Amino acid sequence: MFRQLAIASLVILGTVGLVAAQGQCSASSPCAAGLCCSQYGYCGTGSDFCGTGCQGGACTTTPGACSATNPCAAGQCCSKWGYCGVGSDFCGAGCQGGACTGNPGQCGPNSPCAGNLCCSQYGFCGNTAEFCGTGCQNGPCTGGPKPPTSTTTPVQPTPTFSFCDGVRPCANNLCCSMYGYCGTTDEYCGTGCQNGPCKGKPSTTVTPTPSASVTPTSTPLPDGSCNATHPCANNACCSSFGFCGTSDLHCGAGCQNGPCRK
Repeated sequence: MFRQLAIASLVILGTVGLVAAQGQCSASSPCAAGLCCSQYGYCGTGSDFCGTGCQGGACTTTPGACSATNPCAAGQCCSKWGYCGVGSDFCGAGCQGGACTGNPGQCGPNSPCAGNLCCSQYGFCGNTAEFCGTGCQNGPCTGGPKPPTSTTTPVQPTPTFSFCDGVRPCANNLCCSMYGYCGTTDEYCGTGCQNGPCKGKPSTTVTPTPSASVTPTSTPLPDGSCNATHPCANNACCSSFGFCGTSDLHCGAGCQNGPCRK
C-alpha cells in the first residue's frame, strides 16, 4: 500500500512540475538553468511554471518579448530580461523601456536616439506614443516636450521718482501710482493711478457735495501739508495722512478736507 502511494505521488509531481525548495524568483532574479519562474515567484517546470505569467526561464506562454525598440503595452516596463510588467523587477535596474525608474536614461534633449526614434520623458528611445507623445524630449515627437519649469524670480520695478499725487505729476509724463510713485507699468498706470497717462483711472470724475464745509483759517497749501483747517489747492482732497490728491486714497476714508467722498 505504501509503495502504491509513493508511485502516485511521483506521477502527480511529474504532471505539475518540479518546484525548487521554496526558492523565490523574479524577472530580475532567475531560476537555475532549465527551470521557469512562475507568476507567483517559484521555480519549476511544467505549465504551472512555464505557462501563463511566467517571468523568466524557458517560458512557453509569455506576454511577448520586449526590447528598447519593441516596447510593452501602455503602463508597463520592459525588464532587462525582455519581459513586460510593473514594479521594481521590471521598471528598476536594467529596464529597457516604459516608465523605468532604475536607469539614468539613454537619451535627452541634447542626446538624440539613433534611427530617428523618439526620446521619451524618461530618457529612453522608441517609436510609440509612450516615447513620442507627452514629454517627448527629442526625435519625431507628436506630443511636444514638457514645458520647462521657470526659475526666474520676478523683479519689482524700481520707482524713478517718488512723492507724487493727484496735483503733483511725475516728470517725463510718467504715471503716479496709488502709493505716490512714478513709473510706466500697470502697477503705476493701472488701478489707483493718480496722475499721468493712467489706464485704470475713471474717464470722468464725480465731485460729490460735501455734507459740511470747513472754513479755512489760513492760506491753502499746495505742497501736501494739509489738514482739517488747511485745505489743498485746486479743490483737491486732503488725505488722512495730510497729502493732497483726487484719488480714493485722498477723498475716501479719513479725508480731512476738500470734496471728500465719505
